[in-house]
Amino acid sequence: MSRIDDMRLIAELLSVAEREARAGGDERPGAEHLLLGATEVGDPSARDALARWDASPDDIRAAIVAVHAHALAGLGLDPASAASVASAAPIDAAPPRAYRSDANAQAVFTRAGELARSSRPRGLRTAHVLLAIAESEAGTARRVLRELEIEPDELAVAANAALEAGGTAP
Repeated sequence: MSRIDDMRLIAELLSVAEREARAGGDERPGAEHLLLGATEVGDPSARDALARWDASPDDIRAAIVAVHAHALAGLGLDPASAASVASAAPIDAAPPRAYRSDANAQAVFTRAGELARSSRPRGLRTAHVLLAIAESEAGTARRVLRELEIEPDELAVAANAALEAGGTAP
């Protein structure tokens, strides 16, 4: 893959993650939105890795909602009232010009880039995002995996297998 291909995939991943975050009422995308984005963009490697668990984008979306609700309940907040506030957020407003994400998403994306630079063939793939999430020790994306009953070590094996089998993205 060329740098141009990498830049296209990066733009696509970030755009989808931002759209999903805003649709869910989050101001900034998190690593969980990158996880979801990795299943919705053109490169199939993340979908291939997740096929073992039949984890569709809708399943990941539902897991994100469940994890967020559990976190709100843990803080003593009513997830239903928080959801109604989030759904009232102006998601159709123009997004900010610069891409902004939370610290976990930035760490995952940075690590995915490092993994891509050290892999053969070189080039960013969505499975690199899965590998970076599998390596992370905490965060909402990690809890989403738990909600989906996906063990991070098993996800890493599946993501590496998808990278080895995939060659280059279409």
